[in-house]
Amino acid sequence: MQICQSLIGGQLVASALPAIDKIYPATGETIAKIEPATADMLDDAVACAAAAQRSWATYEPLARAHILHRVADALISGNVWVNSFNILPPGLPFGGAKHSGFGRENSIYTLDAYSEVKSVHITL
Repeated sequence: MQICQSLIGGQLVASALPAIDKIYPATGETIAKIEPATADMLDDAVACAAAAQRSWATYEPLARAHILHRVADALISGNVWVNSFNILPPGLPFGGAKHSGFGRENSIYTLDAYSEVKSVHITL
């Protein structure tokens, strides 16, 4: 069974708190144990994030963009926002990935989900 721990400063950190069972609702089966973060772990995570922000700020904007595109490519997600959230201009595909949603709403891709191509040729 998978045990999920906090990743702080690039290291997995075990919690002193008891793990929480992650239950798969369809079967009632426990599929993972989630270790909650302690207050000290949260303080460490915030300190690591602050240090990472200072380091990130030293990169040129083009280098940051390159890294962010690599991260976005690696994510399995219908949408990825960077420095924004829930920005959905008309025509931008929106939808889930794998089991997290249905198709690509809000765009030309929607037509694929709700239509079926059919050709009819009649000679008179």
